[in-house]
Amino acid sequence: MVSRRQFLFMAGGAVTVVAAGAAGFTLLPGDEPQTGIPEIKLGKQQCARCGMVIADGRFASAWRDTAGKARIFDDPGCMLLDALEFAPAEGTEFWTADYRDETLIDATLAAYVVSDAIRSPMAYGIAAFATRAAADGALGELGGTVADWRGVLQEMEGRAS
Repeated sequence: MVSRRQFLFMAGGAVTVVAAGAAGFTLLPGDEPQTGIPEIKLGKQQCARCGMVIADGRFASAWRDTAGKARIFDDPGCMLLDALEFAPAEGTEFWTADYRDETLIDATLAAYVVSDAIRSPMAYGIAAFATRAAADGALGELGGTVADWRGVLQEMEGRAS
């Protein structure tokens, strides 16, 4: 039989273990919404739209909605088609890689070259640039036309099936 002293000792130990477990659980990552640019691991993650492995950093794209959920893409065209199909909430942030240096830039402020000469992963022929001047400078090499965010969304509307 357990004495009162032993019972109180065991009960106190149990309370300590439960309290420590609860404190540890609240510190686990993933409970709070994520913010900012999602990490894109080339060669290790798949496009949220087409399922292809994201391998070419010049075309990597992503968005994060207001709830903190991120979607990553292997081609700006995949991201644009997803944006048209799912119409994410106001406040969703969009990023795409700059074609020249592969840094992720605000996709809504980027300038896009749309050309059949651009060999993007899903053959949408879209390359993003941080500035309009950079996009204009690429026209000699890539041909095509330059569009802003609204223009490239309109371009993709015509391709949506």
